[in-house]
Amino acid sequence: MVQQTTPPKGNAHGLGTGLFEFYASQASVMLAQYDNIVHLIGPTDDWTAPGTHCEVLLRDFIRRNLPSKFSVDKGFIYGRREVEGKSKHCPEIDILIHDTANYRPAFRLEDFVIVQPEAVRGVIQIKRTLTSGQLASALENVVEAKRFVRDCKTQQSIPLDGVFSAAVFFEDEVVVPKTKPVSDTYQNQIKSHFTDLSDAYTMPNYVGSLKHLSFFFGGLNKNKMHYKVYKSVHNGVNAGLQGFLYCLSEAILSFGMQPRFQFPDDYLNIDHFVFYEADSNS
Repeated sequence: MVQQTTPPKGNAHGLGTGLFEFYASQASVMLAQYDNIVHLIGPTDDWTAPGTHCEVLLRDFIRRNLPSKFSVDKGFIYGRREVEGKSKHCPEIDILIHDTANYRPAFRLEDFVIVQPEAVRGVIQIKRTLTSGQLASALENVVEAKRFVRDCKTQQSIPLDGVFSAAVFFEDEVVVPKTKPVSDTYQNQIKSHFTDLSDAYTMPNYVGSLKHLSFFFGGLNKNKMHYKVYKSVHNGVNAGLQGFLYCLSEAILSFGMQPRFQFPDDYLNIDHFVFYEADSNS
């Protein structure tokens, strides 16, 4: 059983609120840059440019917060796997984190790469706005990418729980019902990708909007699996980006390499929804 992901709270390491405020300021800068391009373009039906800008912003943030042994690019995982009797390649990944200390990419052209499955440490899909359709598309890609890594495993591969995956959005158009804190949209889309325990480590570590809700994978348990749900914006201050970075660091950095994080004492769990629960009669 993997330890559940729960962000540290309070005055961690005796540093007061400095860490929380630091990461919140980083989020504010990134979201302000995102808003700037939206304002510059103005009303439009073509969101290719703002979508690309989202990728560039988050890719740059990750590069600045990971050890130099990791490269952060866009591209594909090399190889093919059988899916329903057909040979398929990996979907294109918006943000592909890979180990360049021990593996060279099979192909590189500026920020575009094709990397060996053994080198993969993170797969992230990023969209401008979270809708039911965009959530479905993002989840499909990251789950498929992790299954690709799993099925192409070699003796050099690290365990699948050491490969981070996420679906990240800047905006959120999912309506939250008045009767509960989380819309069924999230739960229904996530559940659709889980069929049995063999799928556990293909589930994304983080799903969420940097302006609304953040979902943290609760870990593998043969009896029950769930996501913890937090507000990305806490008392007017953004904690979503720090939550994303916390999940990323916990997944791919060994203990002792992980940076310090801090969340307010009252940054409490809004809810958690179960997407797998063993039959009590079995």
